[in-house]
Amino acid sequence: FARKTESFTGSAKTYKAENLKEIGNQNILQSLSALDPSFIIADNNLMGSDPNTLMDVTINGTTSITGLSDTYSATANQPLFILDGFESTLQAISDLSMDRVESITILKDAASAAIYGAKAANGVIVVETKKPEAGKLRFSYNGNYQVAWADLTDYNLMNASEKLEFERLSG
Repeated sequence: FARKTESFTGSAKTYKAENLKEIGNQNILQSLSALDPSFIIADNNLMGSDPNTLMDVTINGTTSITGLSDTYSATANQPLFILDGFESTLQAISDLSMDRVESITILKDAASAAIYGAKAANGVIVVETKKPEAGKLRFSYNGNYQVAWADLTDYNLMNASEKLEFERLSG
């Protein structure tokens, strides 16, 4: 359902797709962290450079109670994710294309529990996608093309005769 912000007593901030695209064509969650200072993506140094590792997302900080990650399958500080009115996962939101998003609303405090229940105590991320138009085909393409190569001009490399001489001298 759609609820007007005037009837909500908590803190809420809405960002349109244009706001997200102004930051860049990166992940939706990374754009949100650049736009909203309360939306924090913590660095996960334990997983190294694994691109499949989910981000550790929090709104307004973390709890100091230890051992909650053993009880819950997800991070205990993670907000509730709502995608088009249904509860979703962090994985589904991070995989969502920025071109499909119409708006994202961040409900920042525990007052959102009045709408979404106890799971919303850490905040809520409400994502609304663009609705398809009846009778119209929707096709979108977004791509990047990049060519790169190593600059070896600073290296003094051996040619074939220098390499043979080096091997002869080294035995």
